[in-house]
Amino acid sequence: MKYYLLIFMILLIGCKNQEDVEFIGIKNTRVTGIDGSMVIINIDAVMFNPNKAGGKIRAVDVAVFYRGKEIAQVDQVEKISVKGNSEFRVPLQMSVDINKLNTNLLSQISSIISKKGIELHFIGNVKVRIHGFGYKVPVDYKENIIF
Repeated sequence: MKYYLLIFMILLIGCKNQEDVEFIGIKNTRVTGIDGSMVIINIDAVMFNPNKAGGKIRAVDVAVFYRGKEIAQVDQVEKISVKGNSEFRVPLQMSVDINKLNTNLLSQISSIISKKGIELHFIGNVKVRIHGFGYKVPVDYKENIIF
């Protein structure tokens, strides 16, 4: 019984509250392909793990909106292990149907070519697991994406 109590106390002292992993922003936006009206875009989600312990990104559940209309779902490209006390990038991919942008295709192409870009709104969450405890990091982020 004494040993169980001792083990319990060690575990209790050793398990500090985990701080939330932070979503910082989107970087490295690049068009990687075009298939008919679909544009394949790769991006990096930049995040920060303030904990000493590392972990894993389990899943990404983020929708992309343009002018209030959902135009894409973001997919996780590869499984990511996260180091403690570090900033890291999560490679993501989305396929955007140009027809869903609800604007004149010529003006969209003009905006992209002229480096004006388009404003996208990312909403959802990233599921993280640290020390066996899973939680969701909320994402609510607007970015003017220049291709």
